[in-house]
Amino acid sequence: MDWDTKPPFGYNDEQALLLAYQTYCKDQLKDIGLDCTLSVQRIHDVFGAWKGDLLRSKDANFRNDSVTPDHIKSAAYLTYWLRREAPIIKLETPPQGGGMYSVEEQVKIELGIGDIQTYHEVSPSELNSFQLFGMPIPKFIENRQRMFAYGNELLAFSFGFELALNFESQKRKERGDSNFQASHPSGAFIEDLCYFFKFKSVSPHSIDLIYRAILW
Repeated sequence: MDWDTKPPFGYNDEQALLLAYQTYCKDQLKDIGLDCTLSVQRIHDVFGAWKGDLLRSKDANFRNDSVTPDHIKSAAYLTYWLRREAPIIKLETPPQGGGMYSVEEQVKIELGIGDIQTYHEVSPSELNSFQLFGMPIPKFIENRQRMFAYGNELLAFSFGFELALNFESQKRKERGDSNFQASHPSGAFIEDLCYFFKFKSVSPHSIDLIYRAILW
């Protein structure tokens, strides 16, 4: 693999990866009114481990040592190290909220509902009539709670998946397959995935197979 002239996804050094991942995370989080801080050192560690894995993978390819790991495998290795190093070290709610609040309390502040007792007295049907960031409050709370619980795992998986998906779409388009459409995982699948990513040992090869199963 000639990393200097053709690095995977154009990430030729630690700074390129930091900028790409930081931009991605902030874009995803702003949809639910959050911001994040990343550890520069951990991103540097991710890059070094990722690059080392891909170079070893190429060297160990006994069938053809000139074969570079493909875009899906490259994305899977990157996801693995982003998940393992957990570079997101802080999630923050909007500045106007301030303080240390639960998700529900923070939503109350953003809605301008008087006090936490009043908030909990609002019926589910009434709550659905409130919206923040273009979604009903219950869905908004669910998304925020998931992000606070599994932020590093969820964003690592979705970042790698988007990289694999974009390259796979381009590859298929070049082959004349204009009907390719990959489904984006959601719901219970994402809940289970985040749990396994956080509390179990999930190898790069497992992530590679998950990506392939979704994309095929």
